[in-house]
Amino acid sequence: MKYFAVVLLLVAAVSADEWTPKALPDLLAARKECVSKLSVPSETLEQYKTWNFPDDELTRSYVTCIFKEFGLFCDHEGFHTDRLITQFQTAHGVDIKPKIDECVTKTDADTTNEIWVFRAFKCFTAQHFSLVQSQLTKKTE
Repeated sequence: MKYFAVVLLLVAAVSADEWTPKALPDLLAARKECVSKLSVPSETLEQYKTWNFPDDELTRSYVTCIFKEFGLFCDHEGFHTDRLITQFQTAHGVDIKPKIDECVTKTDADTTNEIWVFRAFKCFTAQHFSLVQSQLTKKTE
C-alpha cells in the first residue's frame, strides 16, 4: 500500500509540472499581476505594450516577473530552456534551440536574476522579434 501511495504522489508531481505554451490571455493575466506587484505606472506600461523596454531597474523587474509568471524562469533553477523552446519553436521547422541556449547562458555581467533575464530577453528579441511578438500576442485556438 505504501508503494502505491508513493507512485501516486510521483504521478501527481509530474502532472502538476505540465506546462503549456502561453498566448495572449496568459500575457494579459501576467501583465496585470506584474503591474500590480511592481506598481508599474500607466505611462510605463504603455511603453511596454509597444515593445519599448528601456534598461532600467523597473523594466528588468517587470520582464523577470513576466518570465516567472509564464513559468519560463525561476530563481532556483534559472531558465527553463525546454519551455522556451516549446514556446517559440516555429512551425517552419527552424531550430531555435541554439539561439535560445546562446541567449540564456549566464555571463559574469549577469549579477542579478533581473539583469540575466533582461539581457536574455533583449538578446532573443533582437534576433527573433517577430516570432516573439506573434507567439505572445496570438489568440488561443
